[in-house]
Amino acid sequence: MHNFEDELTCPICYSIFEDPRVLPCSHTFCRSCLENVLQASGQHHGHPIDDLQSAYLKEKDTPQKLLKQLTDTHWTDITHLIEKLEEQKSHSQKMIQGDKEVVLQYFEELIDTLEQKKKFFISALCDVGNLINQEYTPHIERMKEIREQQLELMTLTTSLQEESPLKFLEKIDNICQRVQILKQRPLPEVQPVEIYPRVSQVLKEWSRTEIGQIEKAVMPEMKISSIRMPSSWLDKDKKEAEFFQILSVSVLLMLMLFFYQHIITFLNEVCSVCFSKVSSVYQSLANNLHDLKTILCHTLYLVMEFMWKIVSP
Repeated sequence: MHNFEDELTCPICYSIFEDPRVLPCSHTFCRSCLENVLQASGQHHGHPIDDLQSAYLKEKDTPQKLLKQLTDTHWTDITHLIEKLEEQKSHSQKMIQGDKEVVLQYFEELIDTLEQKKKFFISALCDVGNLINQEYTPHIERMKEIREQQLELMTLTTSLQEESPLKFLEKIDNICQRVQILKQRPLPEVQPVEIYPRVSQVLKEWSRTEIGQIEKAVMPEMKISSIRMPSSWLDKDKKEAEFFQILSVSVLLMLMLFFYQHIITFLNEVCSVCFSKVSSVYQSLANNLHDLKTILCHTLYLVMEFMWKIVSP
């Protein structure tokens, strides 16, 4: 009921219509309200204001005219245009889907190609690593063995000072022989190697290659080759040779110290029996031998200290 009253209410005076009049825009007002508005505005004087019946009769045939307009060729063209737009949309979507499949296939093939190249490089580097091991490992093991024997001989040589003369003579010859044999063992002449080509150089060249040409890129054959040995390596070999020379000198010094004890004993016995008259000469000789012993001991100590510095890591 409330909505029905709103439809019968004048929007100007907010009362139920009194002598309602309909404008061409289809809005309805009270006649008196319209006249007051026209009088207040000072415009549209003399314009007819139809009543509801007259306005209805004027617009009665308008729906037929509108239907005729809404069914002419203009609207048919719109229908055809909608169909054409939908067809174009479907075609474009199919093109996009096709492009997606092309992109996926392209990058899958590119990834497969790059994966193959990566596996080749990794495999080639592993092979080069094996060559490096074959080149160096046997020599390293051999040098470690020589060093172990060297340290063992140093320990044995040092311990000789605590042996009795008989044991000393029994062992010193064996140690000397072992030192000579160890010295005569040939040392390796291994030159440092160079890996060619370097992967960084190859990949730097590849970075200038078009993506589509990666598959055709030539895979290099990786090798190792000898290069000139640095002076530090030569110095190391020289130090090892010097060490064996010093080891031989130290053995000779120990022999001299050993026989020094026997010389003193022998001189004491001889001088007490046969050379009582030359005691001053003997005393001088004994003093000189004692000084020689002191010098030899000091020299041996310096030599041993130097040897330990050489072999220490």
